[in-house]
Amino acid sequence: MRPSRSAIAALAGQGTRVLSYPWALLILGATVSTAANAVHAILSVQNGRGVVPPLVSALVASMPPVVLLLITHLSVVLVQRTAPAKPAKPIKATKPKPAAKERTASAPVEVETVPDTVDELIGQF
Repeated sequence: MRPSRSAIAALAGQGTRVLSYPWALLILGATVSTAANAVHAILSVQNGRGVVPPLVSALVASMPPVVLLLITHLSVVLVQRTAPAKPAKPIKATKPKPAAKERTASAPVEVETVPDTVDELIGQF
């Protein structure tokens, strides 16, 4: 479940569609872990290894995965609240200014420009 927790923390604030897959994995893993812990606790009590009622034993054994799920949710909420309200404005690349020297007409000089957008930059490759 750790990769799902890491993905959820890394993708916090990216929108519901992006986060649905890691959350689904985490919830499924926590559900399976909770059920397995509860069954193991009940079987242990029924086999005479404990004096605690089976229901209490199952509830106590089910808590670790549930708490893990709640801690992950709390981490995402805290990341979203501490993130800036607005995304930072993208920095636009500026075109270089021509040199101040006077050029002769004998040899043209090529000036490389910096792309204005990311799409233009990607388009060069």
